[in-house]
Amino acid sequence: MTEEPIQAEEEPIGAEPDRDDACEQAPEEPGIEAPAPDDDEPVLTLNDLLGFEQKDLKNIRIRLLNPPADDRGNDPIKQYVNDPEDVTSGWMFWQLGRKADDAEDGKRDTARMFRVGNIAIGLIQLGPNSDRWLLATVKTITSDNGGYKYGTFTGDDVEKYRPYFGRVIVNYKRRGSAQNPIRRADTNPDLFTVEQVLPKPYDPDAHWPGYDNVRVTYRELKRLITGKRQNPEWVNSLRQQLAVYCITDLNTGKLYIGSATSEEGGLLTRWRGYVNDLTGGNKELNTIRDTLGEDYIRDNFQYSILEAYNHSRSDDYVLEREKWWKKTLDSYSPHGYNDN
Repeated sequence: MTEEPIQAEEEPIGAEPDRDDACEQAPEEPGIEAPAPDDDEPVLTLNDLLGFEQKDLKNIRIRLLNPPADDRGNDPIKQYVNDPEDVTSGWMFWQLGRKADDAEDGKRDTARMFRVGNIAIGLIQLGPNSDRWLLATVKTITSDNGGYKYGTFTGDDVEKYRPYFGRVIVNYKRRGSAQNPIRRADTNPDLFTVEQVLPKPYDPDAHWPGYDNVRVTYRELKRLITGKRQNPEWVNSLRQQLAVYCITDLNTGKLYIGSATSEEGGLLTRWRGYVNDLTGGNKELNTIRDTLGEDYIRDNFQYSILEAYNHSRSDDYVLEREKWWKKTLDSYSPHGYNDN
């Protein structure tokens, strides 16, 4: 994978990448808003919120979490919400980099993004060209593993800052034209100001979009309808419905058309079954899982609703509509994953 070369770590704060991050404009979230300052009233900076002392700022680096080349097709915020470890460890410690001009073989590369012992703050942009950023992580760099790309460094979360992860919205306006994603906390520290502290972690899918607008990946579906972070609006909306739904293999374009009837417990029960065993017992999907592995389904499957019905509809009606959609979309094997 390729990415723009990284400048030396002493790059002044305020430099910015040439590219825009590919993500949708994020909606406003309720929370605790930092008051607009009067002329004589200082703003609340990120350094103030985290309680850093002036003498410690030279050891702190702020990374703007632009995705590596292979991840640029994904919405960065959704990627963070669905798989925070990929962003806070994978993107955070990705380095393509270059060797310093004066570094000899076997000597230290002075173009490294971080040093062992640095505090690394990760911010992720809330929308293309936005000046609003979400605090994703604060880590202590524990090792420099050498080389470049993923896994260049290792870091541990600073535990006392965990309550802030995903909840603090920071204002920062990029300046300049350099491509370094790293900013030093001791250079112009007032550029990073706190706009809002959310009452709970940011969720781009916080509100139910309506049955006609459901289109989620496996990891999004799992987060929304299972576990401690399940979304009540999604859970309640799916619980009440019978449906004909579509599973799309984004890698091949093949479809699987299924139905959720009252006998099966409705759409919530049916989709939780896919989250738990990946296949829902379908023969063709079982073959994919057994031959390509479970992660193939997690990485490539997308779930959407074709038609939704309340419980006044009979199961027979739902099953007839399922057959109609199978024929219409030609989802039978070998063109799709339906085997009957």
